Amino acid sequence: MRRTRQPSTSAAAALVLLGAVFVLAPAPALAKTEIHFWHAMTGVLGERVNEIASKFNATQSDYEVKAIYKGDYTTTLNAAVAAYRAKQPPHVVQVFEVGTQTMLSSGAVYPVYQLVKDNGVSIDWNDLIGPVKSYYSTAGNLSSMAFNSSTASPSWPSMACQKWISVLA
Repeated sequence: MRRTRQPSTSAAAALVLLGAVFVLAPAPALAKTEIHFWHAMTGVLGERVNEIASKFNATQSDYEVKAIYKGDYTTTLNAAVAAYRAKQPPHVVQVFEVGTQTMLSSGAVYPVYQLVKDNGVSIDWNDLIGPVKSYYSTAGNLSSMAFNSSTASPSWPSMACQKWISVLA
């Protein structure tokens, strides 16, 4: 007569417990894709950047923009180039106007026009403000996108302007 060995009670309990762990354990949630946005905005403007990121994050559940203050304009530019060279660049970086050429020359930029094309997005480039589009373009293609471009524009009260014109006449 052949004897069969019965599993021990503790081994059977362990198998049941292990099975319960797999069945009852919560399924891993799909993680949001993080988008690191390095910027140089402080004060009220920095608050607005954080507000823009928060509002975007609240509109959907697939992506989470992390607005990260990296320092003043020059510090942010240098950090972005260094991160690119270390193969750990941010997904998006705000660079001041004068730093645009530095970024283009560094090779760290994925040009906007190429990003749009590679992702099959259709944009009417004529909707952009001409001089701003021109400033951020290379060979007629938009290389970077203005985020907070500003230009001084003097404004005088009508009476002062009229008086000044009458003096010149």
